[in-house]
Amino acid sequence: MTWRERVRRVGRDWIRENLGLKVLSVGLAFLLWLTVLGEQKAEVVLNVPLEVGQIPKGMIVVSEPGDYVAVKVRGPKSVVTALSPNEIHLGTALRRLQQGENILALSPAEVEVPRGVEVLAISPTRLKILVEPVEELLALGLGLQYADHLKVPKGP
Repeated sequence: MTWRERVRRVGRDWIRENLGLKVLSVGLAFLLWLTVLGEQKAEVVLNVPLEVGQIPKGMIVVSEPGDYVAVKVRGPKSVVTALSPNEIHLGTALRRLQQGENILALSPAEVEVPRGVEVLAISPTRLKILVEPVEELLALGLGLQYADHLKVPKGP
């Protein structure tokens, strides 16, 4: 028996061995591929809560920018419909506050979303946040709505 005949024989035996399982696995792989390929995309608008990050020591947020930011996302329907607003983070924009008026530009590129999800739009695109020293506000006699949260005595 020549070398070529041996190779043909081994190849033929390999193909015939467990032929049913091989055909079944190729069929299942094809069905899985069709399922993933054919999954519809969906667009959803989620109200993401604002999380103001680190405020300099002795400072307080005076102006309230709002509680939520509307984020429009697109992705596989099964992922987007199960997406919670708490799974979306606004990135570093709200973490770099300084004393005085902070105008923060929010862009879709800064929004952190799960893999496979794309941010299409964000509204509002700009936030105005005023940060002032706590002592200055107390000296002016202003009641602070966040005083309990910061464990600072309320003004008169």
